[in-house]
Amino acid sequence: LVLSRIKPVTAAAAIGRMTPAEKSDVVIRLAKLKAINPDVLRRVDGAMREKVQNQGVTNADSIDGRKALAEILRHMDGAGESSILSRLSDDDPDLGRDLRDRLFTIDDLVRADDRFIQGTLQPMNERDLAILIAGKSEAFRKKILANVSRTRAVIILDEEKIAMPIARMEAERITGSFFQTMRRAWEDGKLIIDGRDSEDIWV
Repeated sequence: LVLSRIKPVTAAAAIGRMTPAEKSDVVIRLAKLKAINPDVLRRVDGAMREKVQNQGVTNADSIDGRKALAEILRHMDGAGESSILSRLSDDDPDLGRDLRDRLFTIDDLVRADDRFIQGTLQPMNERDLAILIAGKSEAFRKKILANVSRTRAVIILDEEKIAMPIARMEAERITGSFFQTMRRAWEDGKLIIDGRDSEDIWV
């Protein structure tokens, strides 16, 4: 309950100090947290009591435990995050998959190291790159196109027009493969993501 209420970066630091067994138990409980009676919150501490009163909660306080846990894990180092996700996946495969999807997003790739992205994009063909950017956010499209040559960017945009409409299965296959490559690289310490790899902890 406390971890779901404090800043994710602070919660990540707290979880990082726990033993492996404690981490496993806490994160599973956190992921499954959904609703808490406000009376329980009032007994935790004055700050939580004030928050509930300000929000005017009278019956139950809804909590998205998975969302809270994902935000906390985003502030942990790659090794710590990977270890916790592995234990969660062993206990609940569906939960593990859901958290992995929540943890590595397009926003992360927009902030990712350009040099690594360039190396990843280089062997991909233009049609696959066109499908990769199709339907994505403008920030992601700019990130990808900025990491290829101008000539290749023009070809990719032309390929995107030709490929439309794109089969959902093909789009998911190419996008999923790219994301998995980037996520594994980050977990292995080969990819730097601005805002996720700082060692500074702010309370």
